[in-house]
Amino acid sequence: MPAEASHETPILDNHIVLPNLIDYTDAEFSDTDSFNSDFECSSDEESKITQNQQKTDIQLQNAGDMSEESSDDEDSSQIDACKIFKDALLQLEANITWDAVTEEFKELRSDWRQRVRDAEDPTIAVQVLIDFSKHLLPEAMYDPEYITDEWTLHASTPNLTYNMLCGLLLALEETLNDEFNTFSESWNDLVDSWRETLEEAEEAGDYGSDDYCAKYEEAYSDVSF
Repeated sequence: MPAEASHETPILDNHIVLPNLIDYTDAEFSDTDSFNSDFECSSDEESKITQNQQKTDIQLQNAGDMSEESSDDEDSSQIDACKIFKDALLQLEANITWDAVTEEFKELRSDWRQRVRDAEDPTIAVQVLIDFSKHLLPEAMYDPEYITDEWTLHASTPNLTYNMLCGLLLALEETLNDEFNTFSESWNDLVDSWRETLEEAEEAGDYGSDDYCAKYEEAYSDVSF
């Protein structure tokens, strides 16, 4: 007996329901995009922080440089003012006659002038100036009491600078009596430029400018101490 033919129920394709495929590829890209976005945000924030820190460092550096430059300028001004004061004091004394000073000063003069040259600090320089004022005769001054009292009090002020000493020297010279054979004959030709130099040193304090140095050199070019 012939074997019975085996009949299988045909499978219809339209009866097979396939599950929806998850687009893992898209999901991976989506996750990557999110990671990249987070990374970029983090990088941007770090970049901004770094830039801000760099700006702060630059500002601090600039502030330090400005502070150093300011300090250097002040030191330079004091050095120039020191020279101006000492040169002016020596020039004034060189044009004071023997009639206007004490006999003691005639003996001390050489040492006193050396003390002026050696004075590298305002506290020392002002003492040399005060000592000189004490050897001026009362007759050689319009107002000797002003010099012994108020002027000396100002000269005793703490923390004097060389530009302040220039002002004190000006005040001393203006008190001297030109009617009492106090000055040499050549002083009249020198006094205007001498005063102008000290006035600018006292008021402006701009001792390092080219214009001021030019005026200083012109005022003292023909003077030897």
